[in-house]
Amino acid sequence: ISYTLQVNLNTTLSNRSSVLHLAVQGGSVSIVEQLLEKGLNPNITDKLGRTALHWVAVAPKENAIVNELLSAKVNVNALDNEKRSALHLAAMEGKLLTVASLLSHKGKAGAKDKNGSTPMHYAAAGGHVGIVSALLQAQKKKGLEERNTWKKTALHIAAEKGHSNVVTLLLETGAKINSKDQNKDTPLHSAVRGGHQEVVRTLVEWGGFCLFPLLLLVSICLFFSFSF
Repeated sequence: ISYTLQVNLNTTLSNRSSVLHLAVQGGSVSIVEQLLEKGLNPNITDKLGRTALHWVAVAPKENAIVNELLSAKVNVNALDNEKRSALHLAAMEGKLLTVASLLSHKGKAGAKDKNGSTPMHYAAAGGHVGIVSALLQAQKKKGLEERNTWKKTALHIAAEKGHSNVVTLLLETGAKINSKDQNKDTPLHSAVRGGHQEVVRTLVEWGGFCLFPLLLLVSICLFFSFSF
């Protein structure tokens, strides 16, 4: 008598994670390869709406798993519950090689999450200048003025976070220096509020003179001069 046992590879846990999710999170390239060879569905989502590709994007370091998944016809533009693609997450985490792989497999550089943020917004927020550059090249500079729910461009975000290298790159590429968000703030306003002196200097040198932030700077200087 012979018995044939079949394992359902697509079975999920209570949090809807599949064995592929677990293998990816564990960083095992060989296990991922074996599972995919056995026909496991690479597009299964967990309770966060994430596929294995999303989890590769937030892995601690770059690894070859992303290429295994892309070779298995994973949906490169699948969105999680926050409407973020793997490209959003890789841009946020500063994973330049992963970003490059996703873009080469038709990852949508201009995709927007539920807050209207693109991968470039995420890269600008993290100060990942190499990724910002890659995204600009992929979109042929079309993503410069994309705005999120708060009407902020990538330049607003970079200035707000104090990333002078990203600010410089965006300005060199043609970003509008006096764009206003929903609060009527320009990138210079954002930089001044954050106390980012290098960014303020960069914006002023590029011609982003606005009366309000400069008056605010003067007021701060006067306050400290009379306080000590």
